[in-house]
Amino acid sequence: RAEFALLFGPAATQASPAGAGPSAEAGRRFAATFVALFDRLIAEGRFTVPDEPEASPALCAQLDAFARLTGFGGDHASTGAIRVMLRCWVRFYGIVCMEVFQHLGFVADDMEALFEAELRDLAHELGVAYRAP
Repeated sequence: RAEFALLFGPAATQASPAGAGPSAEAGRRFAATFVALFDRLIAEGRFTVPDEPEASPALCAQLDAFARLTGFGGDHASTGAIRVMLRCWVRFYGIVCMEVFQHLGFVADDMEALFEAELRDLAHELGVAYRAP
């Protein structure tokens, strides 16, 4: 828990002003891995990227800023694709946080089965076959 909190907790996101410093750079490198894999899934046509006809200008501006921050650009960086990528990240990061900080203790003592089920469902939605180790 301590290591996860050190790397991904609130203090890590506030360590340097305006995205400067070593922790911000480490975050960008970490995000680049996720973005590269996600971009590859889009390029391979693994899932249908939804249209976002009702996205507000404020949401579009936020998503564009997120895409720039993570290095997600080019032909695949539509508003719909950015929303799917963000949704996947929130879901994946969320289940890890909930497990690490034991916020799902009321569900189970051992979170492996739930984590694997969530990971399998997320992979399936992205057109990826997943087998638990």
